[in-house]
Amino acid sequence: MIISDYYQSLPTKEQKRDFRNKVCERLGITYPTFYHKIRRRFWRKAEETIIESIIEEFNNAGED
Repeated sequence: MIISDYYQSLPTKEQKRDFRNKVCERLGITYPTFYHKIRRRFWRKAEETIIESIIEEFNNAGED
């Protein structure tokens, strides 16, 4: 999955904010770094693995 596509597909600003905050917290990156990586689609494999687990959490939370 392309992370930037997932981020753009989130329907509300609140969901995008929550996703961004969770990614920044888990990866230890700043907001500007997050947006830079989203625009450039530049994620390390380890970062992608962590973000994929966050996406799963978000998808599972939507099922409740």
